[in-house]
Amino acid sequence: MIVWFSLLGVPSVIMLISVFAGQADIQDGPLALVLPAGMVAFGVALVKFGRWLGRSEETAIVAFLKSTLETTDAA
Repeated sequence: MIVWFSLLGVPSVIMLISVFAGQADIQDGPLALVLPAGMVAFGVALVKFGRWLGRSEETAIVAFLKSTLETTDAA
Protein backbone atom coordinates (compact mmCIF):
# COMPACT_ATOMS: atom_id res chain seq x y z
CA MET A 1 0.00 0.00 0.00
CA ILE A 2 2.79 2.41 0.88
CA VAL A 3 4.62 1.54 -2.33
CA TRP A 4 1.47 2.08 -4.43
CA PHE A 5 0.73 5.52 -2.99
CA SER A 6 4.41 6.56 -3.03
CA LEU A 7 4.89 5.59 -6.65
CA LEU A 8 1.61 7.31 -7.46
CA GLY A 9 2.42 10.50 -5.59
CA VAL A 10 5.65 11.57 -7.26
CA PRO A 11 4.47 11.38 -10.89
CA SER A 12 1.12 12.88 -9.92
CA VAL A 13 2.74 15.92 -8.34
CA ILE A 14 5.00 16.37 -11.37
CA MET A 15 2.04 16.02 -13.71
CA LEU A 16 -0.07 18.53 -11.76
CA ILE A 17 2.77 21.05 -11.63
CA SER A 18 3.25 20.81 -15.39
CA VAL A 19 -0.49 21.31 -15.99
CA PHE A 20 -0.75 24.35 -13.74
CA ALA A 21 2.53 25.81 -15.04
CA GLY A 22 1.18 25.62 -18.59
CA GLN A 23 3.86 23.24 -19.84
CA ALA A 24 1.41 20.45 -20.64
CA ASP A 25 -0.84 20.51 -23.68
CA ILE A 26 -4.38 21.70 -23.14
CA GLN A 27 -5.59 18.30 -24.38
CA ASP A 28 -3.60 16.54 -21.66
CA GLY A 29 -4.95 18.76 -18.88
CA PRO A 30 -8.17 16.89 -18.02
CA LEU A 31 -6.47 13.51 -18.20
CA ALA A 32 -3.64 14.74 -16.00
CA LEU A 33 -6.16 15.72 -13.34
CA VAL A 34 -8.48 12.70 -13.57
CA LEU A 35 -5.92 9.88 -13.89
CA PRO A 36 -4.15 10.38 -10.53
CA ALA A 37 -7.48 10.81 -8.75
CA GLY A 38 -8.75 7.57 -10.29
CA MET A 39 -5.60 5.71 -9.29
CA VAL A 40 -5.88 6.99 -5.71
CA ALA A 41 -9.53 5.92 -5.61
CA PHE A 42 -8.56 2.48 -6.94
CA GLY A 43 -5.81 2.13 -4.31
CA VAL A 44 -8.15 3.09 -1.47
CA ALA A 45 -10.87 0.76 -2.79
CA LEU A 46 -8.36 -2.08 -3.04
CA VAL A 47 -7.31 -1.63 0.59
CA LYS A 48 -10.93 -1.42 1.76
CA PHE A 49 -11.83 -4.55 -0.22
CA GLY A 50 -8.89 -6.46 1.24
CA ARG A 51 -9.90 -5.48 4.76
CA TRP A 52 -13.49 -6.50 4.02
CA LEU A 53 -12.34 -9.91 2.77
CA GLY A 54 -10.29 -10.49 5.92
CA ARG A 55 -12.86 -9.09 8.37
CA SER A 56 -13.36 -12.36 10.25
CA GLU A 57 -9.92 -13.86 9.82
CA GLU A 58 -7.92 -11.96 12.45
CA THR A 59 -7.71 -14.82 14.95
CA ALA A 60 -6.81 -17.33 12.23
CA ILE A 61 -4.08 -15.05 10.86
CA VAL A 62 -2.63 -14.41 14.32
CA ALA A 63 -2.66 -18.14 15.11
CA PHE A 64 -0.96 -18.92 11.81
CA LEU A 65 1.73 -16.31 12.38
CA LYS A 66 2.36 -17.51 15.93
CA SER A 67 2.74 -21.12 14.82
CA THR A 68 4.85 -20.19 11.81
CA LEU A 69 7.15 -17.76 13.58
CA GLU A 70 7.03 -19.58 16.93
CA THR A 71 6.35 -16.42 18.88
CA THR A 72 4.96 -15.99 22.36
CA ASP A 73 2.52 -13.51 23.90
CA ALA A 74 5.25 -11.64 25.78
CA ALA A 75 3.91 -8.27 24.65
